[in-house]
Amino acid sequence: MIDDLKEHYKEITVHNENSHDYLGMIMTHDIKDQKVTIDMRKYISDCIDEFQDQEPDEKIKTVNTPTTDNLFKTRSAEKISKRRSKIFHSTVAKLLFVAKRARPDILLTVSFLTTRVKEADSDDWKKLLHLLGYLRSSDGPMMT
Repeated sequence: MIDDLKEHYKEITVHNENSHDYLGMIMTHDIKDQKVTIDMRKYISDCIDEFQDQEPDEKIKTVNTPTTDNLFKTRSAEKISKRRSKIFHSTVAKLLFVAKRARPDILLTVSFLTTRVKEADSDDWKKLLHLLGYLRSSDGPMMT
């Protein structure tokens, strides 16, 4: 099969291991239990580290839930700066990628934050910090 694919596509990459890293997802095939696990812990850690590199003065506190109790409440809080707005947008986009592939526990919070990327305010910023604190403190489920 591999030879046929190489003949047709010329250059292909073949992985024969049980674990493969693709787009930040480490997919592990357990032949015995016949299941595939998708692990994005390193991608999440890198996302948090990048956020902290861009905002070193922000304190990310560990929390036990992915969302605040006022997730859907939108007040007329102060808009965040253009620089922070770009960080907010980029981080939320990365977390949407994570939520759809390996962390359904954060999907509700991330989905809400995606609606706020154009006009994010200080309350939305705090909600993002809360979510990052949850991700930092939990391994969370991995998709199987």
